[in-house]
Amino acid sequence: MLLAPQRLAAARRGVELADIFRAYGESYRRDHPLPVSHLKVMRAVERCRTAALGGHLEQCDSCGFKRPAYNSCLMESTSLWGVLLP
Repeated sequence: MLLAPQRLAAARRGVELADIFRAYGESYRRDHPLPVSHLKVMRAVERCRTAALGGHLEQCDSCGFKRPAYNSCLMESTSLWGVLLP
């Protein structure tokens, strides 16, 4: 099951592959042997756009609202790239 912050984020933008990997990846890897290449991609997807890769604080010029904006891993295999690339 997704944790409360994950459910909130998923509700705002829809469920992404990273949400599923973060919620279930550890137990899946424990129960299913995977090639090293798959493990690397799963871990990159889990870390992408999280505090683990650092980030900065965005601030609205109109109202001053602030929110964290986390860095991407820039790997083509992460879930957002399929949306951004033509």
